[in-house]
Amino acid sequence: MDEIPVTDDLLARHVAGESSLDEDQAIAMWVEASDANREEYERLLTAWQTRPPAAPVDVDAGWNRVSAQLHAEDRTPDVIPIPSRPRWPTTLLRLAAAIVVVAGAGYAWTATRGTPEPTVYTTAAAERLEVTLADGSTVVLAPRSTLTVPGDFGGRGREVELVGEAWFSVTHAEGSTLSVRTPTHVVRDIGTVFTVAARAGSLVRVAVIEGEVGVRGVEDPVDAERRLVAGDVARFGLGEPKVTSGMPTDSLDMWHHGILDVNDARVGDVLADLATWYGTPFFLGDTTLASRTITGTFSLDSLPQALDVLGLLLEVTPSREDSGIVFR
Repeated sequence: MDEIPVTDDLLARHVAGESSLDEDQAIAMWVEASDANREEYERLLTAWQTRPPAAPVDVDAGWNRVSAQLHAEDRTPDVIPIPSRPRWPTTLLRLAAAIVVVAGAGYAWTATRGTPEPTVYTTAAAERLEVTLADGSTVVLAPRSTLTVPGDFGGRGREVELVGEAWFSVTHAEGSTLSVRTPTHVVRDIGTVFTVAARAGSLVRVAVIEGEVGVRGVEDPVDAERRLVAGDVARFGLGEPKVTSGMPTDSLDMWHHGILDVNDARVGDVLADLATWYGTPFFLGDTTLASRTITGTFSLDSLPQALDVLGLLLEVTPSREDSGIVFR
Protein backbone atom coordinates (compact mmCIF):
# COMPACT_ATOMS: atom_id res chain seq x y z
CA MET A 1 0.00 0.00 0.00
CA ASP A 2 1.30 3.43 -0.93
CA GLU A 3 1.92 5.82 1.95
CA ILE A 4 -1.13 7.97 2.66
CA PRO A 5 -0.34 11.53 3.84
CA VAL A 6 -2.23 12.61 6.97
CA THR A 7 -3.74 15.96 5.99
CA ASP A 8 -6.32 18.23 7.62
CA ASP A 9 -8.89 17.00 5.11
CA LEU A 10 -8.19 13.36 5.97
CA LEU A 11 -8.42 14.05 9.71
CA ALA A 12 -11.73 15.84 9.14
CA ARG A 13 -13.18 12.86 7.29
CA HIS A 14 -11.79 10.50 9.94
CA VAL A 15 -13.48 12.20 12.90
CA ALA A 16 -16.69 12.34 10.84
CA GLY A 17 -16.48 8.56 10.34
CA GLU A 18 -16.02 8.77 6.55
CA SER A 19 -12.40 7.61 6.16
CA SER A 20 -11.45 4.24 4.66
CA LEU A 21 -9.71 1.38 6.49
CA ASP A 22 -6.40 2.19 4.77
CA GLU A 23 -6.75 5.84 5.77
CA ASP A 24 -7.56 4.84 9.36
CA GLN A 25 -4.37 2.77 9.42
CA ALA A 26 -2.32 5.72 8.20
CA ILE A 27 -3.81 7.90 10.94
CA ALA A 28 -3.13 5.24 13.59
CA MET A 29 0.54 5.07 12.60
CA TRP A 30 0.75 8.88 12.53
CA VAL A 31 -0.72 9.09 16.05
CA GLU A 32 1.77 6.55 17.40
CA ALA A 33 4.72 8.32 15.75
CA SER A 34 5.03 11.06 18.40
CA ASP A 35 3.46 12.53 21.53
CA ALA A 36 2.83 15.75 19.60
CA ASN A 37 0.76 13.89 17.01
CA ARG A 38 -1.21 12.12 19.73
CA GLU A 39 -1.93 15.41 21.50
CA GLU A 40 -3.05 17.03 18.24
CA TYR A 41 -5.31 14.06 17.48
CA GLU A 42 -6.92 14.17 20.93
CA ARG A 43 -7.34 17.97 20.69
CA LEU A 44 -9.07 17.54 17.34
CA LEU A 45 -11.43 14.89 18.71
CA THR A 46 -12.30 17.07 21.68
CA ALA A 47 -13.05 20.03 19.44
CA TRP A 48 -15.18 17.92 17.10
CA GLN A 49 -17.10 16.35 19.97
CA THR A 50 -18.17 19.68 21.42
CA ARG A 51 -19.96 20.76 18.24
CA PRO A 52 -22.19 17.94 16.96
CA PRO A 53 -24.33 18.40 13.84
CA ALA A 54 -28.03 19.05 14.26
CA ALA A 55 -28.67 17.40 10.89
CA PRO A 56 -26.87 14.80 8.72
CA VAL A 57 -23.12 15.39 8.83
CA ASP A 58 -21.58 17.86 6.36
CA VAL A 59 -17.86 17.08 6.65
CA ASP A 60 -16.60 20.32 5.09
CA ALA A 61 -18.84 22.45 7.26
CA GLY A 62 -18.00 20.34 10.30
CA TRP A 63 -14.27 20.77 9.72
CA ASN A 64 -14.70 24.52 9.42
CA ARG A 65 -16.41 24.50 12.81
CA VAL A 66 -13.63 22.36 14.31
CA SER A 67 -10.88 24.58 12.90
CA ALA A 68 -12.57 27.68 14.27
CA GLN A 69 -13.07 26.10 17.66
CA LEU A 70 -9.42 25.08 17.95
CA HIS A 71 -8.63 28.79 18.04
CA ALA A 72 -11.59 29.97 20.11
CA GLU A 73 -11.60 28.69 23.68
CA ASP A 74 -14.73 30.61 24.65
CA ARG A 75 -17.03 28.28 22.68
CA THR A 76 -19.26 26.46 25.17
CA PRO A 77 -20.17 22.88 24.21
CA ASP A 78 -23.85 22.27 23.74
CA VAL A 79 -24.09 18.58 22.92
CA ILE A 80 -21.26 16.04 22.96
CA PRO A 81 -21.30 13.40 20.19
CA ILE A 82 -20.13 9.96 21.16
CA PRO A 83 -18.25 8.59 18.09
CA SER A 84 -19.03 5.04 17.04
CA ARG A 85 -16.07 2.78 17.33
CA PRO A 86 -15.13 -0.25 15.54
CA ARG A 87 -16.47 -3.23 18.17
CA TRP A 88 -18.92 -8.23 18.73
CA PRO A 89 -22.16 -12.04 19.51
CA THR A 90 -22.62 -19.45 20.83
CA THR A 91 -21.49 -22.13 22.96
CA LEU A 92 -18.78 -23.75 20.83
CA LEU A 93 -16.93 -27.02 21.32
CA ARG A 94 -13.30 -26.12 21.78
CA LEU A 95 -9.99 -27.23 23.22
CA ALA A 96 -8.91 -23.62 23.40
CA ALA A 97 -11.11 -20.59 22.93
CA ALA A 98 -10.32 -16.95 22.51
CA ILE A 99 -12.28 -13.78 22.22
CA VAL A 100 -10.59 -10.94 20.46
CA VAL A 101 -12.25 -7.52 20.28
CA VAL A 102 -10.33 -4.82 18.45
CA ALA A 103 -11.77 -1.22 17.70
CA GLY A 104 -10.06 1.22 15.57
CA ALA A 105 -7.76 1.93 12.74
CA GLY A 106 -7.65 -0.01 9.46
CA TYR A 107 -4.96 -2.62 8.85
CA ALA A 108 -3.74 -3.73 5.41
CA TRP A 109 -2.51 -7.20 4.63
CA THR A 110 0.77 -7.43 2.73
CA ALA A 111 0.78 -10.66 0.74
CA THR A 112 4.00 -12.62 0.36
CA ARG A 113 5.05 -13.11 -3.25
CA GLY A 114 4.03 -16.54 -4.48
CA THR A 115 1.48 -17.29 -1.73
CA PRO A 116 -2.27 -17.60 -2.35
CA GLU A 117 -4.38 -14.46 -2.07
CA PRO A 118 -5.74 -13.74 1.42
CA THR A 119 -9.46 -13.90 2.16
CA VAL A 120 -10.96 -10.73 3.63
CA TYR A 121 -14.19 -10.67 5.64
CA THR A 122 -15.84 -7.33 6.44
CA THR A 123 -18.96 -6.32 8.38
CA ALA A 124 -20.96 -3.11 8.17
CA ALA A 125 -22.53 -1.21 11.07
CA ALA A 126 -25.01 -3.33 13.07
CA GLU A 127 -23.89 -6.48 11.19
CA ARG A 128 -22.30 -9.68 12.54
CA LEU A 129 -20.61 -12.47 10.60
CA GLU A 130 -19.47 -15.97 11.62
CA VAL A 131 -16.38 -17.39 9.88
CA THR A 132 -14.89 -20.89 10.20
CA LEU A 133 -11.12 -21.03 9.62
CA ALA A 134 -9.33 -23.92 7.90
CA ASP A 135 -8.15 -25.34 11.25
CA GLY A 136 -11.71 -25.48 12.61
CA SER A 137 -11.43 -22.29 14.69
CA THR A 138 -14.53 -20.08 14.68
CA VAL A 139 -14.56 -16.30 14.44
CA VAL A 140 -17.58 -14.03 14.95
CA LEU A 141 -16.97 -10.55 13.57
CA ALA A 142 -18.57 -7.61 15.33
CA PRO A 143 -19.99 -4.62 13.43
CA ARG A 144 -17.58 -2.50 11.35
CA SER A 145 -14.79 -5.05 11.54
CA THR A 146 -12.42 -6.68 9.06
CA LEU A 147 -10.68 -10.06 9.34
CA THR A 148 -7.89 -10.97 6.90
CA VAL A 149 -6.92 -14.64 6.63
CA PRO A 150 -3.77 -15.48 4.61
CA GLY A 151 -4.12 -17.91 1.75
CA ASP A 152 -1.63 -20.30 3.37
CA PHE A 153 -3.24 -20.15 6.83
CA GLY A 154 -2.33 -23.30 8.75
CA GLY A 155 0.48 -24.17 6.37
CA ARG A 156 3.39 -22.09 7.62
CA GLY A 157 1.60 -20.81 10.70
CA ARG A 158 -1.69 -19.59 12.12
CA GLU A 159 -1.88 -15.82 12.10
CA VAL A 160 -4.79 -13.58 11.12
CA GLU A 161 -5.10 -9.81 10.99
CA LEU A 162 -8.00 -7.98 12.58
CA VAL A 163 -9.31 -4.46 12.69
CA GLY A 164 -12.50 -3.84 14.62
CA GLU A 165 -13.73 -6.49 17.01
CA ALA A 166 -14.24 -10.25 16.93
CA TRP A 167 -14.88 -13.34 19.03
CA PHE A 168 -12.48 -16.26 18.53
CA SER A 169 -12.96 -19.92 19.43
CA VAL A 170 -9.52 -21.39 18.73
CA THR A 171 -8.93 -25.06 17.92
CA HIS A 172 -5.83 -26.45 19.61
CA ALA A 173 -3.02 -27.61 17.31
CA GLU A 174 0.05 -29.31 18.78
CA GLY A 175 3.08 -27.05 18.47
CA SER A 176 1.13 -24.20 16.87
CA THR A 177 -0.57 -21.21 18.48
CA LEU A 178 -2.94 -18.79 16.79
CA SER A 179 -1.89 -15.14 16.72
CA VAL A 180 -4.13 -12.14 16.11
CA ARG A 181 -2.24 -9.17 14.69
CA THR A 182 -3.60 -5.64 15.16
CA PRO A 183 -2.04 -2.39 13.88
CA THR A 184 0.03 -1.99 17.06
CA HIS A 185 0.08 -5.30 18.95
CA VAL A 186 0.12 -9.08 18.51
CA VAL A 187 -2.04 -11.22 20.81
CA ARG A 188 -0.93 -14.87 21.00
CA ASP A 189 -3.39 -17.52 22.11
CA ILE A 190 -1.99 -20.04 24.60
CA GLY A 191 -5.16 -22.12 25.03
CA THR A 192 -7.35 -19.40 26.44
CA VAL A 193 -10.44 -17.21 26.35
CA PHE A 194 -9.66 -13.51 26.10
CA THR A 195 -10.81 -10.18 24.72
CA VAL A 196 -8.87 -7.43 22.97
CA ALA A 197 -10.04 -3.91 22.16
CA ALA A 198 -8.03 -1.36 20.16
CA ARG A 199 -8.80 1.96 18.50
CA ALA A 200 -6.78 4.47 16.49
CA GLY A 201 -5.03 6.86 18.84
CA SER A 202 -6.19 4.96 21.91
CA LEU A 203 -5.06 2.22 24.28
CA VAL A 204 -5.18 -1.49 23.50
CA ARG A 205 -7.21 -3.36 26.11
CA VAL A 206 -6.76 -7.08 26.82
CA ALA A 207 -8.89 -9.06 29.29
CA VAL A 208 -8.19 -12.73 30.04
CA ILE A 209 -11.14 -14.95 30.92
CA GLU A 210 -9.45 -18.38 30.92
CA GLY A 211 -5.87 -19.58 30.73
CA GLU A 212 -3.11 -17.30 29.51
CA VAL A 213 -2.18 -14.99 26.63
CA GLY A 214 0.98 -13.25 25.48
CA VAL A 215 0.90 -9.66 24.23
CA ARG A 216 3.70 -7.67 22.56
CA GLY A 217 4.13 -4.70 20.28
CA VAL A 218 4.29 -5.47 16.56
CA GLU A 219 7.94 -4.34 16.45
CA ASP A 220 8.96 -6.13 19.66
CA PRO A 221 10.73 -9.53 19.81
CA VAL A 222 8.80 -12.54 21.08
CA ASP A 223 10.78 -12.58 24.34
CA ALA A 224 9.37 -9.12 25.12
CA GLU A 225 5.89 -10.63 25.35
CA ARG A 226 3.83 -9.71 28.42
CA ARG A 227 2.01 -12.70 29.91
CA LEU A 228 -1.50 -12.26 31.29
CA VAL A 229 -3.61 -14.82 33.17
CA ALA A 230 -7.31 -15.27 33.93
CA GLY A 231 -8.76 -12.24 35.68
CA ASP A 232 -6.15 -9.83 34.30
CA VAL A 233 -7.32 -6.71 32.48
CA ALA A 234 -4.45 -4.78 30.86
CA ARG A 235 -4.23 -1.55 28.89
CA PHE A 236 -1.33 -1.13 26.48
CA GLY A 237 -0.25 2.19 25.01
CA LEU A 238 2.80 4.40 25.17
CA GLY A 239 4.87 3.41 28.19
CA GLU A 240 4.30 0.53 30.59
CA PRO A 241 1.00 -1.39 30.45
CA LYS A 242 -1.45 -0.89 33.30
CA VAL A 243 -2.68 -4.23 34.65
CA THR A 244 -5.58 -4.88 37.02
CA SER A 245 -5.66 -8.43 38.40
CA GLY A 246 -8.37 -10.50 40.05
CA MET A 247 -11.28 -9.18 38.01
CA PRO A 248 -14.46 -11.34 37.89
CA THR A 249 -14.32 -13.28 34.63
CA ASP A 250 -17.95 -14.37 34.24
CA SER A 251 -19.05 -11.00 32.87
CA LEU A 252 -16.12 -10.32 30.52
CA ASP A 253 -17.47 -12.28 27.54
CA MET A 254 -21.24 -11.84 27.88
CA TRP A 255 -21.48 -9.90 24.63
CA HIS A 256 -21.34 -13.09 22.54
CA HIS A 257 -24.64 -14.03 24.23
CA GLY A 258 -26.09 -10.72 23.05
CA ILE A 259 -25.50 -8.91 26.33
CA LEU A 260 -23.18 -6.02 27.18
CA ASP A 261 -22.40 -6.14 30.88
CA VAL A 262 -20.52 -3.05 32.08
CA ASN A 263 -19.01 -2.50 35.50
CA ASP A 264 -17.88 0.97 36.57
CA ALA A 265 -17.39 1.96 32.91
CA ARG A 266 -17.25 5.48 31.50
CA VAL A 267 -20.52 6.64 29.97
CA GLY A 268 -18.69 7.83 26.85
CA ASP A 269 -17.15 4.38 26.30
CA VAL A 270 -20.47 2.59 26.86
CA LEU A 271 -22.32 4.81 24.39
CA ALA A 272 -19.55 4.34 21.83
CA ASP A 273 -19.93 0.56 22.10
CA LEU A 274 -23.71 0.71 21.84
CA ALA A 275 -23.55 3.09 18.87
CA THR A 276 -21.48 0.55 16.96
CA TRP A 277 -23.86 -2.29 17.77
CA TYR A 278 -27.01 -0.44 16.82
CA GLY A 279 -25.54 1.60 13.95
CA THR A 280 -26.99 4.77 15.49
CA PRO A 281 -25.04 7.83 16.75
CA PHE A 282 -25.49 8.84 20.39
CA PHE A 283 -25.10 12.38 21.75
CA LEU A 284 -24.96 13.81 25.27
CA GLY A 285 -26.54 17.13 26.14
CA ASP A 286 -24.65 17.41 29.45
CA THR A 287 -20.86 17.63 29.13
CA THR A 288 -20.33 16.20 32.63
CA LEU A 289 -21.97 12.87 31.81
CA ALA A 290 -19.25 11.65 29.42
CA SER A 291 -16.73 10.93 32.21
CA ARG A 292 -19.28 9.59 34.68
CA THR A 293 -19.09 5.83 35.37
CA ILE A 294 -22.03 3.43 35.33
CA THR A 295 -22.78 -0.25 36.00
CA GLY A 296 -25.53 -2.04 34.11
CA THR A 297 -26.63 -4.73 31.66
CA PHE A 298 -27.75 -3.97 28.11
CA SER A 299 -29.38 -6.15 25.47
CA LEU A 300 -27.40 -5.81 22.24
CA ASP A 301 -30.47 -6.96 20.29
CA SER A 302 -32.91 -4.41 21.73
CA LEU A 303 -32.26 -0.70 21.31
CA PRO A 304 -35.44 0.33 23.22
CA GLN A 305 -34.32 -1.72 26.24
CA ALA A 306 -30.87 -0.14 26.14
CA LEU A 307 -32.38 3.35 25.96
CA ASP A 308 -34.63 2.59 28.95
CA VAL A 309 -31.65 1.42 31.03
CA LEU A 310 -29.52 4.41 30.03
CA GLY A 311 -32.33 6.82 30.81
CA LEU A 312 -32.67 5.39 34.32
CA LEU A 313 -28.93 5.28 35.02
CA LEU A 314 -28.22 8.78 33.72
CA GLU A 315 -31.52 10.33 34.83
CA VAL A 316 -32.02 11.78 31.36
CA THR A 317 -34.57 11.35 28.58
CA PRO A 318 -33.45 9.98 25.19
CA SER A 319 -35.00 11.48 22.06
CA ARG A 320 -34.61 10.63 18.37
CA GLU A 321 -33.37 13.51 16.22
CA ASP A 322 -32.04 13.81 12.67
CA SER A 323 -28.45 13.49 13.91
CA GLY A 324 -29.12 10.43 16.10
CA ILE A 325 -30.26 9.76 19.65
CA VAL A 326 -29.74 12.65 22.07
CA PHE A 327 -29.80 12.38 25.87
CA ARG A 328 -30.92 15.60 27.56
